[in-house]
Amino acid sequence: TVGRSWRALQFHLTYGRSSSDRPQGVNEIPVGLDPGLDALAGGYDLVFSEILLDEIDYQTAGVRWDVQSNLALKAEMTRINERTPSRFFERQAGQPFDGELFLYQVALEWLF
Repeated sequence: TVGRSWRALQFHLTYGRSSSDRPQGVNEIPVGLDPGLDALAGGYDLVFSEILLDEIDYQTAGVRWDVQSNLALKAEMTRINERTPSRFFERQAGQPFDGELFLYQVALEWLF
């Protein structure tokens, strides 16, 4: 993040990357004793193998204006880009999605 103040305005730019590792399940279900337990252990392992990894880049540009000493107006635009398909975005069947999203935010904040 870098920022710069100019009079009553403050500007900032941010770049970030978010990534996650696949959690490692500890499967303590004994196998080879009973077909039902074998199926349960297989299902447990399957759940962890299906978890998607998150790799997301984001860039943010924003500005803040101190309208008064106790009131600030903020505006911000964030671009979020999925590097790999992840669980971050909800996907709708049959709807095209390229993994890129723009988030716009405006806020009027009371400072105390």
